[in-house]
Amino acid sequence: MKNNKLVIYFSLLFSIMSNLVIAQDTIVINNEKKQTDIYQSIYYLNDKDSILSIKDILKEEQQSKFVKNVSNPLNTDLGFSSVWIRFSLQNNTGKELFLKLENIDISEIEVYIPTSKSDSFQIKKMGIIYPYGNREVFSRFFIFSISDGKDTNVHTFYIRIKQTIHHEIPLNIGAIQYLLADSIVTDVFFGLVFGIMFIMFLYNLYVYLVIREISYLYYIIHIFISFAFILLMSGYGLLFFWSKYPQTNSIINTIILVSTVAIIIPFSSNVLQTKKYTPKLHKGFKVFTFIIIVNILMFIFIPSVKIELGSLIFMLLFIYVLIVGIAAYFNGNKTVRFYVLGIIVYLIGMTTLFLKFMKIIPVNWFTMHAHYLGIAFEILFFSFALADRIRFINEENSKAQKESLELIEEQKETLEEKVQERTSELQIASAEIFIQNEELKQQKEALIAINDNLKNNSKLIESQNNELKTQEEELRMLNEQLVAQQDNLSQINNHLEDLVDIKVEKVKEQNKQLADYAFFNSHKVRGALARVMGLCILIEYDKDNMSKIELFDLIDKLLLSAKELDVFIKEINVILDEKTDK
Repeated sequence: MKNNKLVIYFSLLFSIMSNLVIAQDTIVINNEKKQTDIYQSIYYLNDKDSILSIKDILKEEQQSKFVKNVSNPLNTDLGFSSVWIRFSLQNNTGKELFLKLENIDISEIEVYIPTSKSDSFQIKKMGIIYPYGNREVFSRFFIFSISDGKDTNVHTFYIRIKQTIHHEIPLNIGAIQYLLADSIVTDVFFGLVFGIMFIMFLYNLYVYLVIREISYLYYIIHIFISFAFILLMSGYGLLFFWSKYPQTNSIINTIILVSTVAIIIPFSSNVLQTKKYTPKLHKGFKVFTFIIIVNILMFIFIPSVKIELGSLIFMLLFIYVLIVGIAAYFNGNKTVRFYVLGIIVYLIGMTTLFLKFMKIIPVNWFTMHAHYLGIAFEILFFSFALADRIRFINEENSKAQKESLELIEEQKETLEEKVQERTSELQIASAEIFIQNEELKQQKEALIAINDNLKNNSKLIESQNNELKTQEEELRMLNEQLVAQQDNLSQINNHLEDLVDIKVEKVKEQNKQLADYAFFNSHKVRGALARVMGLCILIEYDKDNMSKIELFDLIDKLLLSAKELDVFIKEINVILDEKTDK
């Protein structure tokens, strides 16, 4: 009997203690106008093999394994396992209450809502593996209706969560309008982030179309990839773009990982000009490309590989880009300062995300959104970096253009000096040519005058030739007469042959003398005489216009011709004297 009493006593004590514990952790909602964070009132159980069912969970063996949550929010390493969550709720508001899970990456969620029957539950399922149409409320978070407000009794709820990338699972209960109102600030924040990225995309696309600089093409692709990354990570992509195809989430995630590597390395190499300023560090980009591709393939084909490894590799890549940027800056590339700042901001945001994943820092609004801020500021600083680079290039071009203009100005001045010198030389040469032309004109006029004189002299010479021809004809006739006389004498003095021969010889000698005389008279005497007469006519014709030098020159020529005439006359006399003596 005593043993039975002890058993009954301890059973009652255990029941009372259990009820006290449950009562202490029961979530009592009295005001529907606010949302209640239930992290302090939940218990969780890790189902590493994902084999437990609701029937298994209700057994006392599994109930004893539930652990009370002490973190805000619930933060457990799910990986690829499942977790069961238990909480008790009393709805005193008379209004419908909803449960919100502020985690957008949960593959499967099963909410077990107790019914009026004992150990009976209504099961509601959501998750990113289900089409968006399965959701009760239009929201990027998972929101379940768990109480209609008609029953004020305490009820125990169970949640089974399977596979999530984010470890933290914020849980809130409240009226639907207040749960949604709590998301307005976050929606506005993402609206600003998307707005900044959209403006940067359009602006830099316009700049690229204008200047055709390859770095701007890399940048707008980077903006597009970052935009897709935020859409994926924030849940807006599934909410607005691919809600009917939730399985595309993992595909888009892989594409973003590959695209980020494919663009950030050539983009950084181009902006930092690593081949020029950091040729040795440039080779490290090839190593990172290989490592990240291997990690992506492992993540796709080996499910046990955790995403933290990929995040760590990406962090190391951006740290390496930061090191290369700093090295490029100190090696003379001053245009990378904003790019380095963008990398630093991005690393701060991603470091916050990584530390949150590793449970090193607490989960709050800032740590949950720091990486989005990092991406937004990175986009802005990258835009500043490209603008700074274009400004630097323009300054270099302006400097080169200024130097070219100065060189052109110097060459222009030198050319003007040479032109002036050449112009002076041409003016002098022109003056000389003008003087020469004047001299040639005077010479031409003199030649014309001489030509006229020569024409007159030619006429005079022609008349003299006619006279000489007349004289020659007279001599010919005389010669004919002499011949006739000779014939007559030959006939008369045939008997005086010797005498006649002598006479003939004498006549022949006379004829020869006459011929010599005629030759001198027609060729030498007449030539000299013609020159004398021509010079006299020239002097008479132009004596008023002649200078003394010209007059004296003509007089000298006249004297020379007179002397030649005198010599010819003397030669004729000598010849005649010789013939006479004979």
